[in-house]
Amino acid sequence: MVRGEYDICFRGLTLREAWRFSGEPFKFLLALLLKAAAFKSGRVWLPTHECEAPCTEAELSPEARQDLLPVVNAARALGYTDGAFARAIRILDPNMLQGFSYLALHRDHQRGLFIGFVLNSAAGTTRRVIALTGALVAADGTNHEFLNHRQHFDSGGLTHKHQLSSRTVADFDAAMQSFMATARDTFRSFDNTAALKAYMQTVEDQTFEARIARGLFRPSVGGATPAAPRH
Repeated sequence: MVRGEYDICFRGLTLREAWRFSGEPFKFLLALLLKAAAFKSGRVWLPTHECEAPCTEAELSPEARQDLLPVVNAARALGYTDGAFARAIRILDPNMLQGFSYLALHRDHQRGLFIGFVLNSAAGTTRRVIALTGALVAADGTNHEFLNHRQHFDSGGLTHKHQLSSRTVADFDAAMQSFMATARDTFRSFDNTAALKAYMQTVEDQTFEARIARGLFRPSVGGATPAAPRH
């Protein structure tokens, strides 16, 4: 892909995405109308891994230390001790005030866990959001992603999504263990978190290539200069 700013275009939405993001008939109809009108909403920088930089625990904001660290510590207690923090350095969403994350590999070298923290001011209300994503890679290259929200785009078949209802690290970890125990597949091992991150970035880039190809993301014209990181 060509690096730079991209607009999110409703014309590229699939019907499944339109329903998943709306969740009820009236909003679904509205999404279809916006799709027909090729409405644009939101802007992202691609590749997305250029939107973050490594940081230390000491560099976390007070809000992230209060909300993100307890979840990270719970993950560490479950064996996700090989991990690394990152912070958002390219923020194109005017409502996003802060972004921090922790990516970790379990001691079994197979289970990955991403914990994201966002400080958001949408609709005039400041909200702190924690997002969890679990990751497994089958030996045949099939990617499995575990998440507990509906706000995600299709991956073009590159990743199998597993919807969870829980918001706790323990339940995410238990779900991945249960999946591994019942699956007929064996799973890929990674030497460390850096190797897992490099692999995930490769899959992420392929996913966005597919989304660009179907028109969901279109290069911005005269895009604004990315905002500086905020702490």
